[in-house]
Amino acid sequence: MHERCAACDEQFEREPGQWFGAVYVNLGLTLGLATIGYLGLQTFTFITPDEQLALWTPIAATGPFLFFRLSKGLWTSVVFLGEGLYLRWPTQSEKLTPHDRRGKQSNPEQPSPVS
Repeated sequence: MHERCAACDEQFEREPGQWFGAVYVNLGLTLGLATIGYLGLQTFTFITPDEQLALWTPIAATGPFLFFRLSKGLWTSVVFLGEGLYLRWPTQSEKLTPHDRRGKQSNPEQPSPVS
């Protein structure tokens, strides 16, 4: 995942510990995949639970690596929709210079979240 937005150059990691939520999203995606896969195979096949354990353990172990980028992107979306990334979004009549696209605000002491 890129450190900054390609359109506005906003830094995605707002503060230390920003990605703890992404860890939980990643855990949920991996757990969901393993649970749905287990229940699906249990319902539609005659594979024993021991065979399923041998099948789903490596899948569950590699799941966090497979979902890493997706979970960070989903968490960034949750943060953006929930509290914003403190960007001043331009209106139709407002033209931004390249300096303004870097997230500079007119009053840097008072960042105003997007609502």
